[in-house]
Amino acid sequence: MAASSPSLDEFTKTFFAEDKLICERVQLGMHTRVGTGGKLVDMERVVVDIHHYLTARLGGADVTSRFEAEAAQSWRGTA
Repeated sequence: MAASSPSLDEFTKTFFAEDKLICERVQLGMHTRVGTGGKLVDMERVVVDIHHYLTARLGGADVTSRFEAEAAQSWRGTA
């Protein structure tokens, strides 16, 4: 494990505190009746792949028409 320093520790605390605040605000927004979820950008398509994979494996659903990003194909060795 890499050595720690006070400045690195402070940066990490600040980074995670900011991230925690953002995540909490997103979760609050998920419960609103006013808005709906946004679209995923191309870089997030792998998230869709994971959801489809889990749906198929856990729920037995047919997701053969799913989008599969190149990163996901590399997990299966088909890229």
